[in-house]
Amino acid sequence: MIPLIVTSVIGGVAGAFLLIKTPAHTFLRVLPWLLLGADSAFRVWQAPYGRISAGISHESNNAR
Repeated sequence: MIPLIVTSVIGGVAGAFLLIKTPAHTFLRVLPWLLLGADSAFRVWQAPYGRISAGISHESNNAR
């Protein structure tokens, strides 16, 4: 979970810096790529954790 938090903070700081330091036209051209990168990072980190939590949920349902 810590790597996901670190990635989120770094991405947020980088996005805020770009928003402040670049012209609006340039930022609007870069924005879709920033979102794609953020989505990709969350999907990469979510995959292993999603499988673990799904297994825990599945096991707890069978215990009834």
